[in-house]
Amino acid sequence: MTFARGIRLGRPSGLKGPMGSTGVYLLPLLMIGMLAAAVWYLWPSPGQAQAPASLSGYRAGGARDELNCLRLVIGVDVSGSMRGFTVPRDDALTELFGWVKTNLRPDDQVAIIDFAAVAKIRMMSTTVADLGSLPPPAGAEDGYYTYFRPILADVDQLPATRCDTALVLISDAQLIDLPKTQAAGRSLLLAHHISKIRLLVPGAAIQVDPIWVKGFPSAVPYVFDGTDAEATGLALGRVVVSLTGQSLVRVS
Repeated sequence: MTFARGIRLGRPSGLKGPMGSTGVYLLPLLMIGMLAAAVWYLWPSPGQAQAPASLSGYRAGGARDELNCLRLVIGVDVSGSMRGFTVPRDDALTELFGWVKTNLRPDDQVAIIDFAAVAKIRMMSTTVADLGSLPPPAGAEDGYYTYFRPILADVDQLPATRCDTALVLISDAQLIDLPKTQAAGRSLLLAHHISKIRLLVPGAAIQVDPIWVKGFPSAVPYVFDGTDAEATGLALGRVVVSLTGQSLVRVS
């Protein structure tokens, strides 16, 4: 019995070499190389450490541009729309109290005013050298509307000072009695001896009424994550150094 000679099968054109050749492994090797490069790029080097997440990792750097002492008045919005930020905000204020003791001048002052439908002084002006613990909320009553001008009336109740007064609001700025022009805003602050004003807004989803910037164009809202105490503390620290002409510098 004989067999017919079969047709010889040639090597498929797509295969250029045996399975162990470099051609087959070229793509995996490229992928491994790209992954290694990405890890090397993203992994922090000793000179490029991740930025500190809390205010305690920074100090006030640079020379102050203020000859006078600073009276920092913090206006705390305690209206219903801000209730979810209470705990991280007060935790951040506690951290700020400790931080300013080594980063502001001993003769600088801090005061706190809670506000909603009314405003109440939570802490009278206290020199940095005499700062103690954060007082409990003052019990400012909430209502249908939140007002700005009672805060200014409470600023007037603070003791006379030679310091420059700066008003920093932690608020969503849903205030119905804001000045409607830059000239009106300037006149209002001058009438209450306030040299600077800032606004800290605890969330990117909060819609600040455009009338705020019309009245206070130098106080463009600074937005941060108000549900995070560390982010809130950093926001407060950045505002404080902006008021003195300094900047936050990492603690070495």
